[in-house]
Amino acid sequence: AIPQDIPLNIVYEDASIIVINKPAGMVVHPAPGNPDQTLVNALLFHCHDLSG
Repeated sequence: AIPQDIPLNIVYEDASIIVINKPAGMVVHPAPGNPDQTLVNALLFHCHDLSG
């Protein structure tokens, strides 16, 4: 997945957790037919040290 600067509605964030109010209809992770504009793309941009 490629990081993308997509606005996120962050409810809470600290060093261990992030709580997001995800809009209805926003795809969670990239897949065939939805390669970008997903929650994962947005989180990769916002949180530079994500691990999977």
